[in-house]
Amino acid sequence: MVWSHYVQPWSTLDAGDWSEISAKLPSGLNPTDKQERTTLFNSIDINGRGKLALSDIDRGVRDFLDIDEFFNCKGAIIRAFHASKAKSEVADDFMEWTEFRFLLTYLRYYFELNALFGEVDTLGNQRISNSEFGAMLDKIAHWGLSVPDADTLFQLIDTTNRGQILFDDFFNWALETRLSTEDVKE
Repeated sequence: MVWSHYVQPWSTLDAGDWSEISAKLPSGLNPTDKQERTTLFNSIDINGRGKLALSDIDRGVRDFLDIDEFFNCKGAIIRAFHASKAKSEVADDFMEWTEFRFLLTYLRYYFELNALFGEVDTLGNQRISNSEFGAMLDKIAHWGLSVPDADTLFQLIDTTNRGQILFDDFFNWALETRLSTEDVKE
């Protein structure tokens, strides 16, 4: 099975694996997650600059999060970095502390959505049909997204107009829809 995003199909992970991954991506607003995020940020910031370059994050995600599945997710890390910067008021090439929670949130969502998509992608080709999309509606709702009209939404997400939704298109729709309801700032 070929995955264009350098990530293995996460649908094979069990509940214990998901708990471990979630715990290593402390993106909540509660005091415990904030403290863990501070510790993680400072561990990755080996130069003590108070900001992280993309290369720092790439190294830090692999070295400090210590989850085997992260070793081959460079594409997800790059996307998370740039998406975090796009939401920021600071226009530079470094990740500030206030942007770091969004980066971790983005990574968690990426892996959750990759697993969700992989569960219904019966051919393993990073594309799903309208019927496969219909099979995932309950899971999409459980993830926190409302789908009032599945056929209309399928056509909206199907940017190639070929009767298939690509993972990138599904991910972009789901992420934008979910994040539009969340405060991504620290």
